[in-house]
Amino acid sequence: MRVRQILVLLHRYVGLALAVPLIVAGLGGAVIAFQQEIDAALNPAFHRVADHGPALTPSALAARIEAQVPDAEVVFMPLDRQAGRPVRTYVKAREGAPPLAFDEVAADPATGTIVGQRLWGKASLAPEDIVSFIYRLHLSLALGDVGTWIMGVAAVIWLLDNFVALALTLPRRWPWWPRWAKAWRVKTSAGTHRTVFDVHRAGGLWPWLLLLIVACSSIQMNLPEQVFRPAVAWFAPLSPVPSPAVPPSEPTQERLGWDEAVKKAKAEAIRLGWPGTSGWMQWDREGQTYRYCHCSLDPDDVDFGARRELRVDSRTADVAVLREPSRRTAADVFVDLQYPLHTGRWGGLAGRIVVCVIGLAVAVLAISGVWLFVRRRRVQVAESTGRLREGRVDPA
Repeated sequence: MRVRQILVLLHRYVGLALAVPLIVAGLGGAVIAFQQEIDAALNPAFHRVADHGPALTPSALAARIEAQVPDAEVVFMPLDRQAGRPVRTYVKAREGAPPLAFDEVAADPATGTIVGQRLWGKASLAPEDIVSFIYRLHLSLALGDVGTWIMGVAAVIWLLDNFVALALTLPRRWPWWPRWAKAWRVKTSAGTHRTVFDVHRAGGLWPWLLLLIVACSSIQMNLPEQVFRPAVAWFAPLSPVPSPAVPPSEPTQERLGWDEAVKKAKAEAIRLGWPGTSGWMQWDREGQTYRYCHCSLDPDDVDFGARRELRVDSRTADVAVLREPSRRTAADVFVDLQYPLHTGRWGGLAGRIVVCVIGLAVAVLAISGVWLFVRRRRVQVAESTGRLREGRVDPA
C-alpha cells in the first residue's frame, strides 16, 4: 500500500472518530465566542442593576451575601465596581454544610441584595444555564474529567491530522502550483458529491493555520499539565507552577478579612510599581490564602502574559508574588497566549468574529467528512451488491 493510500485511510477514519467531538466543539465555540453578549440578552439580572449609591466594601458585600445564604461562603469577588452592573461572585458551601444548588451569585454592589443565582455548567436549557452548559459541552462534552480527557486527546489527534489533511491536498506531479490551486476552489457545477468534497478540502485549506492554532490551544485548555506544558518545555524553559500554600502551624493573627487582604495586596502592588487596577480576589479555603489579580476586568483586554498576581496569607499577613511579567520566559508567554488566541480575545470584536467563523468551519468540515464517508460506503455496498447479483463476486 502506498504512502498516500495510508494517509487517505488515516485521515478518513480519524476524521470519522473525531466527528462528534469536533462538531460539538465547533458549534459550541461559535456560540461562546459571544457568551457575554448572549448571556446579557438572556439574563439581564446578571449584567444590569439600578444604581443605588456607593458600592459596599468587599468585606461588607461578602457579609451581606452570606447573611442571605447562611450555608454559603464567598470565595471569589471582582474588585473593580462598574456603574449599573451587579457584582458577580462565586460561593461554596461552608464546611459541614450541605452542597449548594448554585455557585454563582449576582448582587447589587450598593446594597448586597442578591439579584440572581445559578449553577455554572448545569445541564439545562433554561435561559440562566444554557450558555455555561454549552461552554461545558465545548470543554468536556459535559462528562467531567473523563470528557476533558476525551476532548484533550481529540485535540492532540486533530492537531496531527491537520498535517495529514494538508499533505493530501498537495499535487503528486508537476506543474505543481496550477494543480494545487484547484484544491483551493469550490466547483458547484459538477454535482453534490463534488461540491461537498471541494467544500471539505478548500474549507480545510483556507483557514488551515487558524485551525492549527485552535487545535494547539485546545490541548492547553484540556491537558495543560499532562501534555501541553511538558511539550513546550522541550523547546524552552518554563517557570514552575506556584505550589499551593500550606497553612502555617502557628498563625500570628486571626484570618484577614476581604478588606484587609485587598489593602495588603494593593499596597504591595504599589510598592512593586504595578500599573493598572485591581481585577479580582479569590479565597482559598484549603490554603488559607487570598489570590489577588492586578488586571483588567474587560473580557476583550488581553494581557499577553503580562498579568500580575499576588498571594496574601490570611494568617500571617505575608504577601508573595505569584505572577510577574519580568519573571516570565518566552515559553511562559507562549503558554499564556493560548487562551486569548482560542477565545478570540487577541483581536477584540474582530477576533471573536473570526473564532466564531472558525468554530462553524470546524463543524462543517466534520459534517462534510461524515457525509463523504457515508456516501462512499453506500456506493461501495451498491457496487458490491450489483457484482454479487451478476455472479462476479463469490458470496463466501
